[in-house]
Amino acid sequence: MKTINRPEINLGPAAASEGLTFRYYQGKADHPGLVELNNSVYEFAEIDERDTLTNFDIWFSNLKNCDPYQDMVIAEANGKMAASIRVMWNEEQDGKFVYTVSNYIHPDWLETPLPDSMHAWGEQRVRQISASHRADAPRFFEAWASETETAFIRMLKGRDYFEERYFFEMVRDLTQPIPPAELPEGVVFRPVTDEHYRKIFDGMDEAFRDHWGHSEGTEEDYQRFLHRIKEMDGYNPDWWVVAWDGEEFAGIVMNKIFAEENQLLGLQRGWTDPICVRRPWRKRGVATAMINRSMQVLKENGMAQAALGVDTINPSGALRLYQNCGYVSKQKHITFRKEFQI
Repeated sequence: MKTINRPEINLGPAAASEGLTFRYYQGKADHPGLVELNNSVYEFAEIDERDTLTNFDIWFSNLKNCDPYQDMVIAEANGKMAASIRVMWNEEQDGKFVYTVSNYIHPDWLETPLPDSMHAWGEQRVRQISASHRADAPRFFEAWASETETAFIRMLKGRDYFEERYFFEMVRDLTQPIPPAELPEGVVFRPVTDEHYRKIFDGMDEAFRDHWGHSEGTEEDYQRFLHRIKEMDGYNPDWWVVAWDGEEFAGIVMNKIFAEENQLLGLQRGWTDPICVRRPWRKRGVATAMINRSMQVLKENGMAQAALGVDTINPSGALRLYQNCGYVSKQKHITFRKEFQI
């Protein structure tokens, strides 16, 4: 376990709750308990998502702008995790600093002082981190919630967070007819090889510059990208659909099938996500062709549905595109923010 000097944890009203103890993250040994906690949150809120230990281990080893040994606190009761709080930060391309406070509360503790006390610790930790960032930059706390997490949303609004952005989880029934993948002249699909990874990463980074909350990719981000491809369940480049115009990367649908998660949920679901097209190839039918081909790839691999997430006010009109491809909204997720000063 990593040894560092950290301040004493002060959780205010929650500290007086009978049976609760608080500590910092202690490393990989905590991961089974965190996976169990997170999945209890998803199940209670009827969110079709499940963490698996394999992917959680890899994801946690690749955190960006977060040292969990200092930036994460765990609450326990009767030998089990009752809650966790973790903070991370990002400098967006428009110069804002956004500090995400990820607060997982076991359903048994939702109506207690614990959620608010954990969130208060997260905000306090954010203020410590933000003191080293540019003084003149706008700063925002950020938190995410599904529309079904009503108690958590009530807590956030009580702390003066506002609803900043809405995202839909969308699903497409693959038993319905799939149109042919018709690319414009000069654009073709090619199988992905190792030599393509750098162009794909750089092209995606360029394409997503138009998207809300984007920050420029770094060499460290590229290494995280490679690590996920090589290690995580679901990241199989053989399933990706990539469009090329000569040697130019035009766009991608990075299809995934999370077999362990599907088993836990009893689903046959693949993800056509993320999707991007570089500007010179937009409005030419490239995205529709890639999506249609992707749905066929998933169907050929035994999937009954395709899923994706979308920013409801994406500037490239993604929501309408996905609706035209047969996707329907299943659940709404909300990004909350609150501005603060150092």
